[in-house]
Amino acid sequence: MRIVMLTPGTGHFYCGNCLRDNTLAHALMKQGHEVTMIPLYLPIHSESDQEPTTPPHTDEVFMGGINFYLQHKLPWLGKLPRGMKKWLDAPGLLRWSSRQGDMTDAHKHADLTLAMLRSEEEAAQQEIRRLMRWMKEHDPPDVISLCNVLLTGLARVIKSE
Repeated sequence: MRIVMLTPGTGHFYCGNCLRDNTLAHALMKQGHEVTMIPLYLPIHSESDQEPTTPPHTDEVFMGGINFYLQHKLPWLGKLPRGMKKWLDAPGLLRWSSRQGDMTDAHKHADLTLAMLRSEEEAAQQEIRRLMRWMKEHDPPDVISLCNVLLTGLARVIKSE
């Protein structure tokens, strides 16, 4: 089977989703499945003791942490052409920003968390459509794995596509 794993990229290894998904991807590949990891929020970088390499993945980051946050706070940014917003999703900039500030303060990010769960904002819709186009252009998968409950807002759009 062709499996796509939508997984948060690696910040400070706070939640461990990236490490778990990396290990799961390797186990699935050993069973003969084609696995591609698609990073959300931040680029993928593995520091797992079990597996020295990251499974196949795209270097393109979807729902880039800076871009998504800024569009949530300043909705008018969503009207800018993708080319103008793309630099906000640059892996180097995202890695640098993940080392700054507090990304895990629930009080500061509650509204963004709810927006992600609902996936109703224009920023979320644009990124989901971009993600779906990417998957359709690269051998559509048989299975799409959502790594955590925060991504359930994507399920409705994925199912309809």
